[in-house]
Amino acid sequence: MTELPLRVAFLGCGGIAEHYLRVYRELDWVEVRVCVDVDINRAQDAAAQIGPATRASINPADALSDDVDVVVINTPNHLHREQAIAALTANKH
Repeated sequence: MTELPLRVAFLGCGGIAEHYLRVYRELDWVEVRVCVDVDINRAQDAAAQIGPATRASINPADALSDDVDVVVINTPNHLHREQAIAALTANKH
């Protein structure tokens, strides 16, 4: 069982992720550890919305780091399969 707080990575920070980030920021049992996007400026903006402890990255592998329990996939649909398999293989929810 995963301990609380849940340590979350956002994979894709545009579109609907902008809404989700606002929601996740308000959950006291969640820590968003990393925001990953192909656009580093978008990843940095998303990380800044969460707080100074959240890092920004353009590398999807950063969503699979040891300090992450859950990967929230917000990328275009055609990327979901590959990214979900990578998350599950890395024992991420």
